[in-house]
Amino acid sequence: MQSIAMFYKNIGAWIKKERLEKKQTQTNLSKVLGVTFQQIQKYEKASNQLNLHYFMKLCDHFGKDYTQVLSNCKDNLFLPEELIKQGYITVSTEEISKDPNINLSANYWIEKKGE
Repeated sequence: MQSIAMFYKNIGAWIKKERLEKKQTQTNLSKVLGVTFQQIQKYEKASNQLNLHYFMKLCDHFGKDYTQVLSNCKDNLFLPEELIKQGYITVSTEEISKDPNINLSANYWIEKKGE
């Protein structure tokens, strides 16, 4: 089972990924939530846990489905390099079904996530 800390690290990685893709600064994003840019830093580093209200505001802001983001965070999809470093990785059934090889081998997915 995934730890709570790893879950929040994935949330933080998701926030940072979305923010950078949208070319927003931490200050810009802090205005969306009504918090300081330091608070955004703490969410991204997972030193503070993001509450549900702020999570939903960020999903709306980024145009993302809440359930999909939560599922991806639960499946560690935002930190594959961390999983590889620790020697394990999780793969969602959606990823497997979309893969042209439909391969269930753990080694295959570790190599694929490491690319």
